[in-house]
Amino acid sequence: MKKQLVDIKKPGSIETKPTKTSTSLIFPRDLYRSWLKGLYVIGRGKLPQKDMALNALYAEVKRLMEHNQDAVIRIWRAFTSERDKLSLKLLNQGASVFAYAAGFHLINSTRLLGVLERAARDLDRIILQPKRYSCVVACDFGAGTGALSQTFFFHFGKKLRDLKIPTSLHLIDQNTKLLGAAQVFIDDLAFPPQVKTHKFMLQDLLVSHDANWLRIPETLKRSSDDVGQPLYVSFLGYVVNELKRNPKGFHRLFELMEQQSPKDHVVFYFDPADERDARGAMEVRELFHDLGYEAIYPCPRVAHCPMLTEPRDWCYSEFTWVQPTLQNLVNQMLGVSRSVLASSAYIFVSKSVAKDLKSTRRHAEVVVGRPAIKTDNHYRGKNKLFSYNVCTENGLKKSLSAKGEKQLRGSLFVETP
Repeated sequence: MKKQLVDIKKPGSIETKPTKTSTSLIFPRDLYRSWLKGLYVIGRGKLPQKDMALNALYAEVKRLMEHNQDAVIRIWRAFTSERDKLSLKLLNQGASVFAYAAGFHLINSTRLLGVLERAARDLDRIILQPKRYSCVVACDFGAGTGALSQTFFFHFGKKLRDLKIPTSLHLIDQNTKLLGAAQVFIDDLAFPPQVKTHKFMLQDLLVSHDANWLRIPETLKRSSDDVGQPLYVSFLGYVVNELKRNPKGFHRLFELMEQQSPKDHVVFYFDPADERDARGAMEVRELFHDLGYEAIYPCPRVAHCPMLTEPRDWCYSEFTWVQPTLQNLVNQMLGVSRSVLASSAYIFVSKSVAKDLKSTRRHAEVVVGRPAIKTDNHYRGKNKLFSYNVCTENGLKKSLSAKGEKQLRGSLFVETP
């Protein structure tokens, strides 16, 4: 029997009121509409009418969501509570790709938006350099529905176009239907990159420098009068933790990361935030460090991760956001609250990028540990002190912050009186 859905009033409303913190992310209206449009195309197999109003598009997708509710719940469980038994063949069944895009696309997009906001100054300094870069070549490994690459080019597409820096994107996944869905979302961008899809497993990656899928398209090369080199951007979204069960694929992927390390290369890496996977992600951070990369988010510290020695804590990021209306509907289906999103989120840059970048986080203090709540006896328990694990360039320290809202992991620590 299906769960009774609570009808949401004002179906045209894009944003609900913030309930957590003044630092909540506001999901971009155009990106929300693109999600709705993508779900419509995946669910109906055709484009919506060009003049379809947002309210009408919402209503159509809401009906699709209700019709596919069982699939949305099944796919959600398969990729969360039942991940240890996950079979990727599940995504070949019926409405599974629609369900995956409904349950995860917007969530993963929001996580990247949070990272882009926190690392905005560093990323702008790295990426927006027309005199240095001839083009941007992005690779989305285990792309799924392309949430990370779509969000990146939503954020940087116009800026790169204005600077006349051409862009290309390689979508890599073993599932043809997911690649088709990713193409739908990328095609809806106002300033899309050139896209090439590649259907193969990561263990079959060609590491050769001349691998066809990594070549820069001739149409992307600027005139001979222009100088510069490519900037490579890689997205590793919730794929490395799955490769732990596939040593050959894991080895192949990091062979490629090592091969790319002498070049100008930026890597966006996301994995789950539970203790097992987050500790695994901290070890992956060490692997990138050994390959010659530096972590510019969330880490203020260039050297090895000090959180690895903490026996009952681990590093990950948290983001609060103002959830779009249809996301609330998905939450109701799944019986979850996703007002706070967690992720093991990192940005790595190669040495050639790092040496010219004075990272804005290098001398900062970053919240990394679970805050312990301590009663402030001076106020007879009415106010509370939060005890934070804070990461600095010199290692970990404990810091107290009084009053205000609990500070989010991955954010810069703010000491309040």
